[in-house]
Amino acid sequence: MYQQNSETCLQKLSVKSKDKLTKVLIFLLNYPDRYIPVCDNGKLTGTVDKLKLANLSRRKLERLTVQHLKEDAPFIALESSSTEVLEKEMRNKRIEHVYIIDNEFNFKGIRSISLVQSKKVFDRLFDISVDEQREV
Repeated sequence: MYQQNSETCLQKLSVKSKDKLTKVLIFLLNYPDRYIPVCDNGKLTGTVDKLKLANLSRRKLERLTVQHLKEDAPFIALESSSTEVLEKEMRNKRIEHVYIIDNEFNFKGIRSISLVQSKKVFDRLFDISVDEQREV
């Protein structure tokens, strides 16, 4: 899935560095992904990791802006990238979301894929042992 970006869509998908955390906190907490894109003047300048919000006190939230929590975007790709190759790499590296940019770092949207959640070996062994006990 590729979410194409327009100016209004850009505002719905991202926050700005100068935004006060208290102003965008609800948006950040309800954002469906762990990393929220930060765009300034249409350019992707970083992300905010939603997990870092949990450790902030109310007092800090009132003082800080998005800039204080902003870090480099974990996964980006050029919009000219082959969809097939990009999705193959995302599956191989188990990446669900990639930020799409153009050659000038303008934010163009997000490419998302669904990854199949596989059970761990221990989980499979536990399931087998439970099934065996039911048969007895």
